[in-house]
Amino acid sequence: MMRDIEDYKYYKTRHDSVKAKSVKKKTRLIRTEEIPENSKKGRVIISTGRIHSVIPFGTNDFENYIDCEIAGILISEFDNKTIVTVGDIVYYIVDESEEEHRKGTILKVDHRETWISRKSTGIVDEHVIASNVENLMIVMSAAEPFYNKRLIDRIIVSGLIGNMNICICINKSELMETKFLKKDLKIYLENNYQVELISAIENKGIAKFKKLLKDKTTLLIGPSGVGKSTIVNKLVGKELQKIQEVSDKTYKGKHTTSFGRILKLPFGGEIVDTPGIREFGIIGIEKEELTLYFKDFEEYYDNCKFMPCSHTHEPECAIAKAVEEGKIDSERYQSYLNIYNSIEEYEEDKY
Repeated sequence: MMRDIEDYKYYKTRHDSVKAKSVKKKTRLIRTEEIPENSKKGRVIISTGRIHSVIPFGTNDFENYIDCEIAGILISEFDNKTIVTVGDIVYYIVDESEEEHRKGTILKVDHRETWISRKSTGIVDEHVIASNVENLMIVMSAAEPFYNKRLIDRIIVSGLIGNMNICICINKSELMETKFLKKDLKIYLENNYQVELISAIENKGIAKFKKLLKDKTTLLIGPSGVGKSTIVNKLVGKELQKIQEVSDKTYKGKHTTSFGRILKLPFGGEIVDTPGIREFGIIGIEKEELTLYFKDFEEYYDNCKFMPCSHTHEPECAIAKAVEEGKIDSERYQSYLNIYNSIEEYEEDKY
């Protein structure tokens, strides 16, 4: 029997009131249930935590969005994960009693084709950063702060788990010799990951970078302070993002983006901008599956004497031998060991 539309009424609020102290509304997840005939299909373009801005599915009209809250009973398959995130395909109803018809309620979250997530320290186990995005662009800086290959490797693994195409962008390339950067990042090229060296502040490599993003939807992810806001401003052609300097005390960036949002590119395509990250725990796989997400291990992991092999301590391990012989990059192997241990011991292992 069709659930009455009044059952889906929500607490009225707007973006500017989200930060106000209030009693949190609890949501119960269910797997299957009919939704009202007047429900609409949409895509989440901004997700602030409580408020999710939704546009009609299949349209590109970012101006006429509906600010939605989540229904008290939500149809979703995502137990113990972020309930709604930027990029989600959802079903919602518009509050007809609201004068401008700019408010609504999300009733159902559809299946996620692709996603990027990390282990959460909050009330759910898995923090889904974004979904239904074809390309993942890992943004780091050549210096100030210096790029972190351990973090790059973690994001790569998470992106592969979520079925995403992965590229790497190194900004502030003017601060480091190009020869050094190419040599130091060669391992990623050898594993068929595209690596772009750019300087957003000097406008170097931006034209090529735009061609890479044209007519695609690409998520930008990386630590604070790497110049992501400057890159976003260059791409969209106006200053949408505030730009802050790197902290002198910690040499880490200061957050300038506080929530995920999708932005249209004037030359075609979209980017998904996300808050800067400092910790990245892997979730969604078992320890024994981790090897499958290191492309450079593929040639060796079936040749170990003892199977299954964790490739961490066993005698006559083909991967450990390949590391000793210089066939596998030692830093990549160390990343593997760190991630392997962190899958169960996340609190003790941060990149």
